[in-house]
Amino acid sequence: MNVLIVDDHRMFADALRVLLSGEEGVEGVWVANTAEDAL
Repeated sequence: MNVLIVDDHRMFADALRVLLSGEEGVEGVWVANTAEDAL
C-alpha cells in the first residue's frame, strides 16, 4: 500500500509518516503540505 499524507502541520505529518513507514504492507509514504502540492 502507498500512502499520501496531506497536512499543513509538518511535525504531525512527519510523525505519521514515520509511524506508517514501519507498518507491514506499507511500501511508500509521502507528505504534501497542501492539496495543490499533492496533485
